This record gives sequence, C-alpha cells and structure tokens, in this order.
Amino acid sequence: RLHCTSNHLVFLLNASQQDTAALSEGLVSEGVIRPPKTINNEVTSEERTQLYVQGGVYAVTSRILVVDLLSKRLPATLVTGFVVLNAHRVAETSTEAFILRLYRQQNKTGFVKALSDRPELLAGGFAKIEKIMKSLWVRKMFLWPRFHVAVSETFASHAPEVIELHQPLTQSMQEIQSAIMEVMEACMLELKRCNKSEMSEFTLENGLFKSFDLIVRHYLDPIWHKVGPKTRQLVTDLGQLRKLLTYLLRYDCVTFFSFLDTVRHSDNQHSLWLFTEAADRLFKLAKSRVYQLKRVPAKTSSNGSESLVSKLEIVLEENPKWSLLKEVLQEIEVDSHTIYPRVGTAVQKPPVLVMAADDRTCSQIREYLSAGGTAMMNRQFRNYLWTHREKQRRQMVMNSENPARVEQSLLQQEAEYMGGLYSLVCGSKDGLASLLFRE
Repeated sequence: RLHCTSNHLVFLLNASQQDTAALSEGLVSEGVIRPPKTINNEVTSEERTQLYVQGGVYAVTSRILVVDLLSKRLPATLVTGFVVLNAHRVAETSTEAFILRLYRQQNKTGFVKALSDRPELLAGGFAKIEKIMKSLWVRKMFLWPRFHVAVSETFASHAPEVIELHQPLTQSMQEIQSAIMEVMEACMLELKRCNKSEMSEFTLENGLFKSFDLIVRHYLDPIWHKVGPKTRQLVTDLGQLRKLLTYLLRYDCVTFFSFLDTVRHSDNQHSLWLFTEAADRLFKLAKSRVYQLKRVPAKTSSNGSESLVSKLEIVLEENPKWSLLKEVLQEIEVDSHTIYPRVGTAVQKPPVLVMAADDRTCSQIREYLSAGGTAMMNRQFRNYLWTHREKQRRQMVMNSENPARVEQSLLQQEAEYMGGLYSLVCGSKDGLASLLFRE
C-alpha cells in the first residue's frame, strides 16, 4: 500500500495469478487507488516502458523482467525495490536470483524483501537457508510463528466458529489401519538396523505426520550417496505405506483396493513388506470391503449328497464420513428455511463450500451428493471390473479347482453381467444408467 504511487517502482516476483488477484482485491478494499498490475506476454515492450515510467507496483514474470533489465529497457536505478513471494523456491541458478544480482550490481540503495509461508521447506539440505538468503541478497530473517503476539492477536480478532465432528472408522478400516501401521513399524526397525547412525526420531508416531518426510531427509540426505539399495527401498516403502494410510481415509473402498492391487502386482519385487503376515492381512481386509468369496450349498444331487459352490458377494463398503457430510448438509438445508428470508416461493440460500484435499476427492463428493452412494460405488466397481478383465483372463491358471481360478471366473461373470445391464439401460429411453445398482 505504501508503494502503490507514481513515486515508487516496485516489482512482485514469483507471484501467481491467484496471489496477485488476492493482493489487489485486499488493497482496493482498503481504498488504494492504484493496486498492483500484472505484466505478461500480452503487454508489448513499448507499453512496458511507459508503465515503468509511470511507477507503481507490478507483478511481472521473471522471463520478461530479465529481458528488460539486460536490454536496458528498465534502468535498475529507477527501481525502488523487489518483493519476492514463495522465497523457498529461489535457488542459486533460478531466474529470480539472476534478476536480483543484476539489480544489486547497479542499485545499492533499493530494498529486497522475500516472503514464504512454507518454513519447513527451508530446513532441508545443507545450509539451505544461507544459500537462499545469499541468492536473495538479504541479510536478516524474521520468523512469525502462530504464537507471535501480532499473529495471535490478528487470529483472535477474526476467530471463526468451529464445530468438530468425529466420525469413527468401520471395523474393517480400523483393522486395515492397524495392519499398515504394523508394517510401517517393521520397516522403521529394519531401517534403523541397516543404518548405525542415531535415528531416535524414526518412530511410528512421527511416521503418521507430514513432517516425517523432512525427518527422513534430515538424517539421510547427507549420506544418501553412501546408503545401500536396501535402505533406499525401505525409504520408498515407507512413503508408499504413508500414502496407503492417506488413501484409506480419503477415497472409497474400490479405489483403495485398486491401488493396493496395483502395488501387489507391480514389478517391484524388492519390497519385503509385501511378504509379511500383516501385508497378507491388509490385502484380505481391503478385498473384503469390496467383495467376498463364499462357499454356499448347491442343489442336492440325485444320490442325496450336497456340494458346495463358490459365490461372489458384493459388499462395497461406503466411506463413513460421506454419510456424516450428507447429514451436515441436510441440517444446513433445514436451517436455511428458518434463518434466511423467502423471495416469493424460493428461499435465498447462501452457498455452502465443501473443501477437500484434491480434485479426485471433490469429484467423488460431487458424485455422491448428486447420484447417491449406491450408484457411485457400483460405477466404481464396474470400472474396476472392466479395467482388470483382460488381465484376469491372462492370469487364469489351468486348474479349474484352483481358488484363484474360481475367483477370477466369478469376477469375469460379474463384469459381463454388469456390463450387459449397463448397456441395456444406456440404450433405453429413460437413460437412468447412473441410478443402476445390483440388488
């Protein structure tokens, strides 16, 4: 706000479109007449020269700015200073570091300020903070944690009303989680045994948090070129197991089982955790959430004896947090009728924002709320069957009494059955394919 005048010329580096838009919107709400402007490839060199003369704050790409500095289209002596966002991305060989070096060679009085909201990324590697500060041409660093007086007072003045809802996991999900944690603990013990250095922070509790990757890097990055292939494989396995823990809570049972099935049938034969008892229990539990293979009595033969045949029972366990989300949205729907006024026959309802971790989760939530859990789970299972149908045919063994042969045959029949019904409904006039489900 101080530099948004014609008397100053300040540049924003490493700023995304969202950062620039949010910054401009905030300054306009505070009454700033000349908010920051964006300079991109659509602005010609003559127009950029005129903008530089007019002064103000500009968000410009590094490629354009370095060309203007080298061609003397922008005299470095006219620049008041630079504000570098996402400072953790700046390296010695980055374009931003080259721009600041050109600036400091010709202007000794201007300022350089850098900001970063990812302080954990400054701790990795050897003397990373010193290298970044040297590339930015800055001498002082200030840390603003949440318990800082100014930060805590700002948060306290805008404290939101938070209601926490705790949804317990299903029994099968709890057992899967326990199996994954058991495998993680075994991998950590093996990693400690392979490396004689002190690894006191390699605990199962730390392995459940995102900062565990930084802990691993802190211990192994300086000696990564010395460690053997077994240690490297264990580090990769730990990352994969942490991903499984995340997928268990985030996605549906079919997506989780499909990812787990891909891991099992991959060419990675060096992952020792795949051969543990806990891993075998993990695969069985993940499959039981999708379908189960049961032995049921068949029709009585002519001699009066009963035989058992295998039957595929589809389970498709839903993620419990979806039903909780649906209950919350229904509660908001009911409250909106009593809180917000009516305009004619309609009720003015405010928008409800549902935030998720990634695009795939958003897509699943959208489909669950629009089509329903049963239709969504059947579509996921149908896609899983179609995707693996050809692979299942190739993997069938010659012995028809083999359990693997029986299971693959039943899955093949289920894929053909669901595919036939899906084609029938899609070809009908109603077009209710999204509502199709197996009784």
